[in-house]
Amino acid sequence: MENQAQPSNIKQQAVHEIEAFSNRAFVEKEEAITRGFFMKCDKKDQHRKYIPFTDFIDSDLPRKYRDSDIVGTVKALGDLVVRLEVIKGQITELGTGRVKFSQVHYQNCHCVLCEQLPYIEKPFGTITIVTGTHVVGNSIDAQNTTCLLDFNNENERSFCVKLKGSRVKVYSDVTDRCEFYCFTYDIGLCINLREKVYSYNNLNANLNRKYSSNPNANLAIIVAHPHGWCKQVSIGQLLDVHTKPSFKPNIKLTQYLYNTTTCSGSSGAPLFFLGREKVWTNHPHWGYDEAAQSSFSAYEIEDVTSNFLSLIKAIKERPNNKTYELINWGQQRPSIKWEDEN
Repeated sequence: MENQAQPSNIKQQAVHEIEAFSNRAFVEKEEAITRGFFMKCDKKDQHRKYIPFTDFIDSDLPRKYRDSDIVGTVKALGDLVVRLEVIKGQITELGTGRVKFSQVHYQNCHCVLCEQLPYIEKPFGTITIVTGTHVVGNSIDAQNTTCLLDFNNENERSFCVKLKGSRVKVYSDVTDRCEFYCFTYDIGLCINLREKVYSYNNLNANLNRKYSSNPNANLAIIVAHPHGWCKQVSIGQLLDVHTKPSFKPNIKLTQYLYNTTTCSGSSGAPLFFLGREKVWTNHPHWGYDEAAQSSFSAYEIEDVTSNFLSLIKAIKERPNNKTYELINWGQQRPSIKWEDEN
């Protein structure tokens, strides 16, 4: 009943979605770049599907999902989304991440700069960012990463808070998931972000309890910074689920396939799947398969309950109105359509 994915085959036939510029071009023309003036994209025809984060409302959702609780939860998730600028040699790469946690410490700061200074007891904060390993792969990448918070409107970009990355907390080439720290002395910012994390977690838990009994829920949403633009929301459908064994019988590494619109710059962005209550954190976006016309996530740890098995069963039993070949998996899967859209 479960699909055993083969990551080596997947990665050979799909591409990450990182936007890259020369360092000089990005510094000199960042505003023009983020307004799309220097953009080359093979998916320009899909740009109309993006919804500016600040404009996202319930009428943007398919009719059966027009629920203010869904909008509120996605908005809360979007408040945690950050744009990542990663300098790798002579190239600046743009991706997306999200704040996973924020904590205040009352001891010496452990950032690279402060470790070179005499001990000073001063409160500081650690902000944990989660993204894809292909976006930030090690502590050197982390130290060369700038996180742009609350980039919701192009006209307000110059007022956005910037955080410098410091070191990697944990990463995996197998799951393509990375967590890294940013350090700051702005205690108010840390407390504010921590409250936002708790708010999202509570809203998400309540929402998923509301929908977890419906295995046919196939809503997939991504909040990202495509092409380095200000924050955008895109809406699509969950198409398939693949699993790998993990450290406990009921714990699996899960990977999702979906048709939500993504572009370069979306790599590492958090995905929201309605009804997935026991995911440890949102799956980061991994890449896009042009042949399959679909995107897929990195692997994430998930509690595989009877509800999860019902979801897999429902996917298999959906009417096969239209088929397409998923090159990633080499199998035929049903194409899912909104049941209430005519």
